[in-house]
Amino acid sequence: MDLKNTLGLLEEAEVAALLHMTLPSLRNQRARVPYKGPPYQRMGRKVFYPLDQLKKYLAASTVTPSRARTLIDGNGKRGARSGAAA
Repeated sequence: MDLKNTLGLLEEAEVAALLHMTLPSLRNQRARVPYKGPPYQRMGRKVFYPLDQLKKYLAASTVTPSRARTLIDGNGKRGARSGAAA
């Protein structure tokens, strides 16, 4: 029985690759206080990330730029600068 897959756990190297960061960066993130990274579990010396918690973390950290909508609608166009030669 593959307990890791049964429990829905990812190893830290897998999570680092998914987050496009190096393994040392992920480990440094875990060492920071206050911790702001994805929830993790320790089993002995190994660190695992529950897949369901990782999905929630990624959903919560989604950023929607406020300027994007105005540019898409065409309302974000700049007019002529004042003082510019015509």
